[in-house]
Amino acid sequence: MERTETDSIAIIGNKIAAHIGSGDDAHLAADNQHSGFISAQDHRKLYQGLGERVHLKEGTDILATQPGRYYGNLLTNSPVGASNNSLLLIDIDWASQKQVQYRVTVSYTGKTYYRNVHMSGDQDNGAQGWSWEPKYLTLWEGNVTAPNTILNLVDNFYKFEDVRVTLNNANGEDVRLTTPRSAAMTFNLTHPWLGQFGLSVFQVALKINNPSSNGGTQLIVAHNYSNSFTDRWESNTGLAQVKRIEGVI
Repeated sequence: MERTETDSIAIIGNKIAAHIGSGDDAHLAADNQHSGFISAQDHRKLYQGLGERVHLKEGTDILATQPGRYYGNLLTNSPVGASNNSLLLIDIDWASQKQVQYRVTVSYTGKTYYRNVHMSGDQDNGAQGWSWEPKYLTLWEGNVTAPNTILNLVDNFYKFEDVRVTLNNANGEDVRLTTPRSAAMTFNLTHPWLGQFGLSVFQVALKINNPSSNGGTQLIVAHNYSNSFTDRWESNTGLAQVKRIEGVI
């Protein structure tokens, strides 16, 4: 029986279908030794590696999650607490299941927490719990001594847990002091005299200026005191200089 053109086309089609498969089974998936088509799972992993994050459902245990890039909130074993609704950006890297590094960043503030798991046998020899590395954002920079001077900040004061202030003690020395953020903050400096008995004492107070109207974007120098002590206390004319204010994340 003579083969028709339609029969020939059907035979070719069957051979092609047998070779490539169909749907999600078409062609072999690629691996680290063979070329092939990428699976949907591998496609997601590729884009995770390029920075695209996968959402974690509420209640997911961060410490039981596979390596990758994720985001989510209300997560178990979170450094900010399982009931905290802050959006978290989560990076998990490992050499094996026994050597893991977790990095969690609070999206709103940029504060980043770290945790390492390092197993030796069945014992975790890594530091238990979360640590964090402070970051400093310059809110204001200049050179001010006069009380009642208003300092305009580049960002909202209330975003930061702590404040670091750089002061100069009128003797050429810059000193950095860190304190918890509050509506009124006081900074104290001392400077022992060289070559003679005596001590200079400085105190600078900063407070939020009209917090209800400017939303935490201004500070004011509430007072700036300077005294010296030899055989008695005396007021000094040289005041400490406010040179930089930083928000600590």
